[in-house]
Amino acid sequence: MSAGRAYIHSLLTPGAVDTSDRRVAHFLVSAVLVLAIVASVGGAMVESLPDAGPAARRLVYWADRFAALVFSAEFIARLWSAPEEQVHNGSNKATRARLAYLGSLYGVIDLIAVLPAWAALVIPVGREFFELAGVLTLLKLARYLPALPLVAAV
Repeated sequence: MSAGRAYIHSLLTPGAVDTSDRRVAHFLVSAVLVLAIVASVGGAMVESLPDAGPAARRLVYWADRFAALVFSAEFIARLWSAPEEQVHNGSNKATRARLAYLGSLYGVIDLIAVLPAWAALVIPVGREFFELAGVLTLLKLARYLPALPLVAAV
């Protein structure tokens, strides 16, 4: 078990924070992630407007880049720190823990959030792919808003 990996895991996992310093850091990490979600969803909304001007498109461009950078960092950090979650669940195999994260609902949502930006680095990707991924990032809010899964359950 790595102390750095455990620390990163505690910052990304609601309820895993045990000190006031970590609570503040967890709050800041969560705030940046929620801001990236809002930027991604807002960008998808503005991009769908037929009469969005050049200034709006430029703002959407930078909002998308900000969201892609934040979501990429989050995805990599969650993938790296996934064995910490499995430590609590009785498994100590890092690869198995990372595969379990990738196969989980949140892992798939996190991958969908970064996939358009990563794909655009090597192949031309249509704007619609970014818009769809932007809307799907709304599902990421379930981690940060406890009432959202309750609404889905009802």
